[in-house]
Amino acid sequence: MSGADRLGEGPTLGGVRPSVPRLLTSPPAWALAAAVVAALIGGGGGSRWYWTTPGLFLAYAVLWQRRRNAPPPRLPRAAARAAYVVAGLAAGVAYELGLSVDGTGVGGLNPHTTTSFLLLPGYLVPAVLLTLLAVVRYGLDAGQTFFVAAGMCWVEALTVGFGPMLANPWLAAPMLVFYAASYAVYTGAFGPLLVHPAACGPPGPERRPRAG
Repeated sequence: MSGADRLGEGPTLGGVRPSVPRLLTSPPAWALAAAVVAALIGGGGGSRWYWTTPGLFLAYAVLWQRRRNAPPPRLPRAAARAAYVVAGLAAGVAYELGLSVDGTGVGGLNPHTTTSFLLLPGYLVPAVLLTLLAVVRYGLDAGQTFFVAAGMCWVEALTVGFGPMLANPWLAAPMLVFYAASYAVYTGAFGPLLVHPAACGPPGPERRPRAG
């Protein structure tokens, strides 16, 4: 099995490749586009840690490229699941450092106090666990996991982000990519690149191809 197959690149339906342009279904392409958007919007009056956000997207794209040739390690099941959650939480903290309302404070939860930064795990851990549950239940590969995690962006995109996108329609596409990639990298997309997804699955005998 090739690295691209393990990652979930180039999906096919009944052996026929979909007509959707490959870039639209490529997680590293989404991450790189989001890194460009983050770099453009983060430098003016934002957090002095703003570079952590585009850096997170770039790290995802680089790790994806490395996994094309070398699969992630197979850890014991409990260790794999713990590593999956810790990776999501660490990515979320790195992302949050780059946010700010007025350039002060730490992170974007509250620009006036650092204590609210501690509330971050209250959202991230359940979100990462939800993505991990999908990986365990449905055997998702890295590409599928990225888009399942990215799907959590719709609540924010349709509420907080809907006004700016409606006022500036030309911003809709890049902002949607930014929202989707952001939610993906801090709600579980890093997991399958750091830990083999099969290691997170339920206990049981190893599945073998059916003879005949």
